[in-house]
Amino acid sequence: EEGRRGQNGSRGGGGRARYIRDQRVLRCAQEKCMDKPGPKLDSRAETCFVNCVERFIDTSQFILNRLEQTQKSKSAFSESLSD
Repeated sequence: EEGRRGQNGSRGGGGRARYIRDQRVLRCAQEKCMDKPGPKLDSRAETCFVNCVERFIDTSQFILNRLEQTQKSKSAFSESLSD
């Protein structure tokens, strides 16, 4: 694990960005899913936690797709200027 590198070349798969991502998912789970701490998650809390993770993944994918579209349009614009 220590020698593993993430997509951005940093060790551990992203350092600060990974920490922020994990904190957002945990905050969602704590605020919306857990009434009180305990040794186990009940089925409602488990379903809620899964929804938080899925929502985060969907949002991340949306942002990545939007960034790709922006990059493509910038590239097309640059190419049209050089013609």
